[in-house]
Amino acid sequence: MVIILALITSNMGCNASIAAEANQPTTFEIAEIFNHVFIMNVTGKIVTTDRTYYTFNVTEYLKSLVNSSILYFTAYGGSEVMVSPATTFYLGLDYLFFCDEINEEYSITELHYNYKLPNSLEPNEIEDIRRTLMALKAANINCTVVNPEIAITDRELEQQVETTINPPSEQRDLDPETVKENRARDNLLLTIVYLCIAGVYIFLIPVMKNGLKR
Repeated sequence: MVIILALITSNMGCNASIAAEANQPTTFEIAEIFNHVFIMNVTGKIVTTDRTYYTFNVTEYLKSLVNSSILYFTAYGGSEVMVSPATTFYLGLDYLFFCDEINEEYSITELHYNYKLPNSLEPNEIEDIRRTLMALKAANINCTVVNPEIAITDRELEQQVETTINPPSEQRDLDPETVKENRARDNLLLTIVYLCIAGVYIFLIPVMKNGLKR
């Protein structure tokens, strides 16, 4: 009976362990979740009473390049507060780091992040992540969607539009009789204007004479 219970317990433990491992996300799945993925080396560590400040030297950005090779990370926990193993990084070691936000001061937000030691990964796992992320980035940049119906409609509209650079000038009537009538009308107008000016001048002569006599 004891042997049977032991076998059942052993099998249950093995099945639970296999299930737990099966539910663990792969490194690539973690890389897909986070916005920033990079390989870094811990170059600085300052421990205070309640916080620990790290300086990371980024050796390679795998996802979402940031214009700095130096990043800063603050973990809660220090000399007087027990430091969680999840926030402990060792000087001189390389890490594969995942995070969601890097602010303008190149500081990593602690709220959502993950990391792995490179020696805990499979031999080609980082290379596979690198190639896949680069392929996805290239696909997003080069992907353009063209709607054929819109393209054809635009082309038809372009053909229908006609641009007129020099519009045709209004044609004048060159009939001889019409020309004579236009000239006679112009001469009559000039004669009337001349007579008006002469009449005004004749009216002003006596006035100008009286002025000179005085």
